[in-house]
Amino acid sequence: MESKSAKLVGCLPGVGTVMLAVFGVFQLAAALVTLIPSLGHDRVPMQFVPVWTYFLDPLYDEKPNEAMVKVIAVGSQYVIGLSEAVIGWLLVAAAASGTRRVGLARIGLSFAAGLFGTFMLTMFIMHEKTLPAWNQYPAILGWIAVTWVVVRVEEGWGGGKGGSER
Repeated sequence: MESKSAKLVGCLPGVGTVMLAVFGVFQLAAALVTLIPSLGHDRVPMQFVPVWTYFLDPLYDEKPNEAMVKVIAVGSQYVIGLSEAVIGWLLVAAAASGTRRVGLARIGLSFAAGLFGTFMLTMFIMHEKTLPAWNQYPAILGWIAVTWVVVRVEEGWGGGKGGSER
């Protein structure tokens, strides 16, 4: 006969499930703040405009057109927000799914690694110290990597519980 504590431990989610759920909720919250700037602070003038001014500057003989930079900056803000929302939903779905966990986690975490890797690459190319909050990307990429390793170990590297995925 199983004890009550053994039954309780048996029904708790694994560490990988919790990590996927937490990162998914984090991404959904980030998407909400990115898509509705009034919920946080508007990052367009402090982050997106300087980035696009930097990248568009070589295309112009003089200073880039401010209206064009603003349109591209706002557009990129919405692309990033929608990307964060998709990542969030994929990771929450991976946490909730039993049979498709590895596949959904692979897609969501790969998409997240690509998004945050792009942010980090942009940071290194620009080497601009005045841009706010760029120093968190290495930690987020580390979180993504650790989450992937924990999910794969829980599921079994060669497919263990989840089939023959590699």
